Amino acid sequence: MCKLDERQRIRFQNYSQDLRTRKTILTPLFGFIALFLEFLPFPLLLTWAKKSCKCVKEHSVVEIYVAGFLFAEIVILLSVKSQIPPLWAVILITIFLGFRLVDVAQSWVNIFLVKPEAGILYPVRSLILVLINYIELILSLSVLGYIWNSIFNPAIDTLAKSILFTLGTMTAIGSKYEPVSFGAWAIYIAEIGFGLFFLIVVIVRTLTFFEAKRKDD
Repeated sequence: MCKLDERQRIRFQNYSQDLRTRKTILTPLFGFIALFLEFLPFPLLLTWAKKSCKCVKEHSVVEIYVAGFLFAEIVILLSVKSQIPPLWAVILITIFLGFRLVDVAQSWVNIFLVKPEAGILYPVRSLILVLINYIELILSLSVLGYIWNSIFNPAIDTLAKSILFTLGTMTAIGSKYEPVSFGAWAIYIAEIGFGLFFLIVVIVRTLTFFEAKRKDD
């Protein structure tokens, strides 16, 4: 079992306290999930970077971290544009993008649901990072839909069509492609979940940060 540091131990106690005294399960549940997901490789990489890059401010490390993933996703998108790679490469790409999707989900849950009272550095910076995350989601899910195109009916035969499918699903416009397997449904549900979470929670929370900042000023 992964050992909790002091900050994480305090958070765990707070979630447990909420569960016992406030008789609510939703916020503590998301808190426990976010705490668990921090032990995935990419959040651990971010923690290591924050501790090791003493010459760079902590918020700049986060920006470099997000920009690095965006660059990697663009490279992957361009690399699969002409043709679908062999199966071993498809599996590696799926693992990489899958971890990043979980990482973004963990970050959004932590910032906008579990600890919204903690505040943010700058509202504009938060909005920019969220929009970058949204672009990441579109790129990642589009690539996954394309490299596993046969699990849809009809098959998504071009990357452009996969991007349109992702945009249509995430914005609730709809698409002609239907998931016909477990993997396709996983992609489809992820697109709907991220799209709704972005529109209903992330945007609203970000706007409240602007309002709170205006009142403080």
